[in-house]
Amino acid sequence: MTEGITIQLTFYGPAAALAGQRSLGLEVAAGTTIEGLLLVLREQRPALATLLPRCATALNGSLVPPGSLLAGGDRLDLLPPVSGG
Repeated sequence: MTEGITIQLTFYGPAAALAGQRSLGLEVAAGTTIEGLLLVLREQRPALATLLPRCATALNGSLVPPGSLLAGGDRLDLLPPVSGG
């Protein structure tokens, strides 16, 4: 049986509005990547489904690709695209 780890998610901008909250602790299996976590999140929060593929991810304060491995206690920020002028 795979041990679970808890990841602390923080949502910004429209992601927070669609998630219905600013932060969330999410348990996933050890060895899960950011991409795998986003699949779980998409199932649990369907309203985020169209936004998640466009979000940048910051793991413990550093921008990282979706294939990055997660560890227990990690903080993951979901950063939606921004526009302005």
